[in-house]
Amino acid sequence: MSEVAYLVNITGRVTGVGFRYSVLDFASDLPKLKGHIRNVGYGRVEALVQGPEEDVDKMLCCLREGIGLARVENVQVFPMAPDSSREKFPRLVLELWK
Repeated sequence: MSEVAYLVNITGRVTGVGFRYSVLDFASDLPKLKGHIRNVGYGRVEALVQGPEEDVDKMLCCLREGIGLARVENVQVFPMAPDSSREKFPRLVLELWK
């Protein structure tokens, strides 16, 4: 199965509300996904998502809808070339602090 990859910029109430942690939890149910999610400014989060198209589509839906207390206002999705050296999403909070 071929992989797809996207860089996703999310704006809205997505910082300080546990959005990244909720996304990481969601990603743990999709073990073939690779990528990261990080704050890039107040009210802005960036995600890089790579994996099988079906799993990536599920993650894109999650990012567009928001999770928990987050309120997503805008999502920009930019296609990227898949890269075999990308790592899986970090597992929960502890790996975020490395």
